[in-house]
Amino acid sequence: MGLQILCFAILFLCVVYPEAALEPSQNQSHCESQCGDQSVPYPFGLENNSHECFINSSYKLSCNHSFTPPKLFFSNVPIFNISVETATATVHLDTAYTCYNKSGVEVGFSQTLNLTGWPFTISSTLNTFMAIGCDTVGLLSYEGVQRGTGCLSVCDNSTSIRNLTGITQQVEPCSEFGCCQTTKIPKGLKFIEIDLLSLFNHTYILASNPCDIAFLTAGPNANLVNGPEHKVSSQVVLDWTVGDTTCDKVKNICGHNTNCTNSNYSSGYRCSCWQGYAGNPYTVEGCKDMNECANEQPCKQGTCKNTPGNYTCQCPFGYQGDGKVGCSISTASKIIIGTGAFIFLVAFVLFLHWRYKKKIQEKNHRKNGGLLLGHLSLKDFKETQLVKATNNFDARRLLGEGGNGWVYKGSIENMIEIAVKKSKGIDQNKIEQFLNEADVVSKINHKNVVKLLGVCLESKVPMLVYEFVPNGTLSHHIYASSSRILSSWRICLKIVAETARALDYMHSDANPPIIHRDVKPSNILLDETYTAKVSDFGASKLIPKDRTIEPTTQGQGTFGYFDPEFFQTGELTTKSDVYGFGVVLMELLSKQKPLSRGQSGESISLVQVFTSALENNQLDQVLKVPVATERETEDVKIVANLAVRCVSMSSKDRPTMTEVADVLNGLSKEYRSSQVEGSGDEMVSLLDEQDVMSASFDLEYSSSV
Repeated sequence: MGLQILCFAILFLCVVYPEAALEPSQNQSHCESQCGDQSVPYPFGLENNSHECFINSSYKLSCNHSFTPPKLFFSNVPIFNISVETATATVHLDTAYTCYNKSGVEVGFSQTLNLTGWPFTISSTLNTFMAIGCDTVGLLSYEGVQRGTGCLSVCDNSTSIRNLTGITQQVEPCSEFGCCQTTKIPKGLKFIEIDLLSLFNHTYILASNPCDIAFLTAGPNANLVNGPEHKVSSQVVLDWTVGDTTCDKVKNICGHNTNCTNSNYSSGYRCSCWQGYAGNPYTVEGCKDMNECANEQPCKQGTCKNTPGNYTCQCPFGYQGDGKVGCSISTASKIIIGTGAFIFLVAFVLFLHWRYKKKIQEKNHRKNGGLLLGHLSLKDFKETQLVKATNNFDARRLLGEGGNGWVYKGSIENMIEIAVKKSKGIDQNKIEQFLNEADVVSKINHKNVVKLLGVCLESKVPMLVYEFVPNGTLSHHIYASSSRILSSWRICLKIVAETARALDYMHSDANPPIIHRDVKPSNILLDETYTAKVSDFGASKLIPKDRTIEPTTQGQGTFGYFDPEFFQTGELTTKSDVYGFGVVLMELLSKQKPLSRGQSGESISLVQVFTSALENNQLDQVLKVPVATERETEDVKIVANLAVRCVSMSSKDRPTMTEVADVLNGLSKEYRSSQVEGSGDEMVSLLDEQDVMSASFDLEYSSSV
């Protein structure tokens, strides 16, 4: 009997729960707000209170006095905590279980929770679904049991699972074999059902594991407790919101000194106190200033003074600065120091500063890979040169920002414009990526690859100095309505053919060969004549002799352009760049992002849409590239077919970049003679009408793997 239960698809579902949007309650001083040892904050209230004690009937809770101490309930679900700060409630739910004997199922229980009519939803971020057993399939169903998720746990009779009540004695029941879990729980769930299935009815493990349990639990570990009638329950976190409106539609919807935020999975809203304030934001009194000075001494030095929403730390007499971080001797106090020692001290300090700065620069040079990059024939820029060139990295000179660094425009002494890429952090991973980029780009000598002019390693973080490429990224020209550069099919074909030649050079002619690993339009720059230049080699890898990169679980790249075969094999090859280039071709031809959202929120893949259009002979519905002649129309279809081949799921079915470059060069070859004759008209026209961009590195980093 084979396994017949596979993974369930998980979709996000927003369940809209209608509520009346009310202003904060005027007065709850007479309301009972305690049930046993549990407080009941507004907008919730107890059912024996008057109507102004809760925002409406769906927030009315019951206090069961048959327990000692009394317990708080909504419906038949016990509540153990309600937080207005996080808009959550912690409840206990009985676990689903199934126990077996030699004949099969002996006894079982499926847990169902229906939150319809209540302001609660299952928290998708604070809960984990778990199942414990050795022949166990735990199922979490929702949307009227039409959708769901789950997990499978299989082990032999050497793994002993305790009985239902004994499992609560383990500190971490899901730390060893015999347990599975998943955190993929959709947002906004109002209904769930937890069930258990067994593949073999525990026939082979009955002695070691007679019972299974499945449950939702708060956090990554099981929080199980024994209940009455030998039942086991777990803590579950519920989210809650208020109203059926949004913050911008109703004034004074929250109390004083509060913020109002809309729920991201329902039509309600949440209130929260301003920073430095505390209280119940749902009441008319709202939140009041916290006196930080009364509870503790927050100042490092000086005297604490409370201010609305904050506090100050006044330095003692004779000192200056901010007492929160520390005080220093004032200027007047320093003048008392004798002038006789002033010149000596200044000279000595300057000498020490020079020595210290020199050692720091040497240390930075070693830390930033000076020894590793010493064999490269790259110019070593001084930090002072780049500070001057970029006007001390003036924000007005910022060209772009990516995951690993900022890029600034600069100009060195002989008025050569440069682009300075400065690392964002000093952690070793970012430094290694910078060293990798310098190592890779220094080995490339191709007119269609952005040129690395040098490096600066003596600064706190390493910096790379590139040639300045003035006309921005291909991505900008694809989506900018004001750009006319791509209004000519000849220019489009020229750009992709040059990009293909650069990648072909990296794969076939570079020594050693190079995989770019992040091919996308925002990494293709255009110079003053709109010649394509491939950039951003921070994720690139040099290929060993076997022409593959060792399997890894950590990919680098951008979703939408990333090779899907990597998730199966863990290997990146030159065909991974071919896949990304195929997506670039589709994006250029269709003017569509590789990943987008439909009107109902569903994810749309450009690869799937484009491939389907080609297979169904409906390319005209997705193509948005300009064509002027029948020949250009045929060329566009050839490029579209090439793009679909490039994104084949199996890398074996994809062409090499050499084949891709040959096809594109063959198409553009026939245009070259006319391009030479007409470039003086067409290019000048484009340059006249197109605003020349001042950015070379438009780092449009998408969600990277």
